[in-house]
Amino acid sequence: MKKFIVGLILISLLLQTCREEDPVKPGKIQFVIDPATLDDGSGIKVTELPEGAVMLLTVENQNGPVFSLKEFPILKTADQYISEPVAMTPGNYKLTSFVITTASHIPLFATPVEGSLLASSIEHPMPIAFSVAENTVTNTSVEIVSTAHQKSEDFGYDPFPVSYSEIQSFDLLTYIENDNHDLALTNVQAYLLLGEDTLYRAALPASINTISFEPLPDEFYTLVLIKDAQKKFTRTFRINDLHEELNGSPLTVTLDPAFTIVTSPFYIEDQHRFAFRFSNNNPTIEGNVTIDWGDGTLEEIDLALDCCRERDHVYPTAGERFISVSGDLEIIENLSIEYDNPIRSISLKHLTGLQDVSIVATNTPETIDISYNTKLETAAFGMTWITSLDVSKNTHLKNLFLVYMTNFSSDSMNQIIANLYGNASEQNIMAGWITLVDVNGGPIGPLTPESIQKLHQLQDVYGWTIEPSLELFENN
Repeated sequence: MKKFIVGLILISLLLQTCREEDPVKPGKIQFVIDPATLDDGSGIKVTELPEGAVMLLTVENQNGPVFSLKEFPILKTADQYISEPVAMTPGNYKLTSFVITTASHIPLFATPVEGSLLASSIEHPMPIAFSVAENTVTNTSVEIVSTAHQKSEDFGYDPFPVSYSEIQSFDLLTYIENDNHDLALTNVQAYLLLGEDTLYRAALPASINTISFEPLPDEFYTLVLIKDAQKKFTRTFRINDLHEELNGSPLTVTLDPAFTIVTSPFYIEDQHRFAFRFSNNNPTIEGNVTIDWGDGTLEEIDLALDCCRERDHVYPTAGERFISVSGDLEIIENLSIEYDNPIRSISLKHLTGLQDVSIVATNTPETIDISYNTKLETAAFGMTWITSLDVSKNTHLKNLFLVYMTNFSSDSMNQIIANLYGNASEQNIMAGWITLVDVNGGPIGPLTPESIQKLHQLQDVYGWTIEPSLELFENN
């Protein structure tokens, strides 16, 4: 019996020794950025982090820090950003700080700490508890908030947990001329570039703004400012030269007026190309404009010598482009954008002499502002995404063509007819033309009886041509 018990003890000790020698397999943790919280601080979704952006994070367990401000490269998947898998001993941990920075450690996003001013803006502030299981990859989601226009103490960090030893800054004031011809502070989209790398990107409010980055003294940096209806501003500088010039004062920029388009050109016939046409009816009138095609290419045009041909540009790569036309804009009288030249946004504000506009067979915003184009006589929009149009300020408009329009609003159509009829009756505008055709080739509508009556008056009293026939509108 004793031999049997001793045998059991020896077997138990042997099994225990084997278990002690069997190594524990580590697990892995990946930190996943919640895509819903990835915006630039102004509500605009950010689709790309800057090249070289990294995660800096601190992780603790019950014994204290496991690693502090450890830097991890960021991986991009189809629809999210994640860290590389981190091997860790199985157990319970908590994430106590999380900051996304540029390659030079300028903060872009951070996760607020519980109890901080910004903690309520997310569901799970720091610290975030997580567990690592043996031989398993665990994903932990992290919510972030843009650091643009925020103080580090608002996140519960003082300062942000990164090195600021080489950070320098300058202040910026940006102005435009308002409708009263006075200078007014304006909001603007700002970028700071080093070659092809974007070091800084922010939507700046209409106030004094501080731009901070980590410069090398001998490198040339380029500041780019973009705003609809204004010429793109660029300024290349070395930081020490700029500081010497400013002598503690803000860099003050006044943006020039421009006709602007934001586009992402389609890939057609092996190229990314955008084209449009603008001219003046009297080529003897002297005037010059400059097209900034948004990729560093500038095109100078003498409108008296080269007034009427199509302007086109081929881009080397895909992407969103901000095109601005500046100069003697008031002499431009005709504009057409046609056939697969997509428009994400457009500003016609400074084309004050525009008489004829045609935008056909391409992607557009749901509405285009023509309220500043008070000399407009003819407007044609066909096969676009426009659903409404305000013509209340266009008192000279006598030719309106809305052709094959998808989902054009009946309310907008009734208001357009009221405006056109009011202008015709007040100014005795004769022989106008209205074409109102929906995507199926029938009349846009349904129209109110009052609108149909006004169309009858335009046709019978003022000699306007109405297409399609009024009978079709009445039966629609």
